[in-house]
Amino acid sequence: MLAVGSNDKRRRRRRRATHSLVPQPYAGNPIALTGEFSVLCARSTEAMVRHHEVVPVTDDPISEFLPLALAYRSAAREQADLYEMLYTPTAAPGQSAVEYPQQVQRTIGRVQDTIRRASLAGQLRPLDDHELFQGLWGIVHGLTSLELRGVLGTPEECDRIWRETITTHVRGFAASG
Repeated sequence: MLAVGSNDKRRRRRRRATHSLVPQPYAGNPIALTGEFSVLCARSTEAMVRHHEVVPVTDDPISEFLPLALAYRSAAREQADLYEMLYTPTAAPGQSAVEYPQQVQRTIGRVQDTIRRASLAGQLRPLDDHELFQGLWGIVHGLTSLELRGVLGTPEECDRIWRETITTHVRGFAASG
């Protein structure tokens, strides 16, 4: 017969064991960024930053969303072997939101800046910037994950799906007029 609370102890042990199998470089993770894993993280985040930084900042910020989404896609495809490990963090129930490494924050900041500029330019309906960002992140990450798993279709279908999905989403939160 098991003692009271032993199921909780087993669950915690299983959670710790599972967590240790998924080395993610995020805050709250007990795994330090050392050695080879640190190099892999740097390689992937550098690609993400590089692709985002070539998207020009324009006087028409709403037009930047599709190029930024496609930059994310290109970087993920370039580092496809690392994408799932680095960009799909999991937080255990009750944990605070995941914080990405400083370098990844640069790409997040670039998209958030575009949202702010589009909002200030009157190009967006009144929306919560954070919710808009989370929605874009969900779409871009979902499309990326499906494409990298090979279930989004042929390369031509993937291109069409990416462009149509992002364009339709942006049109949905654009200000009328």
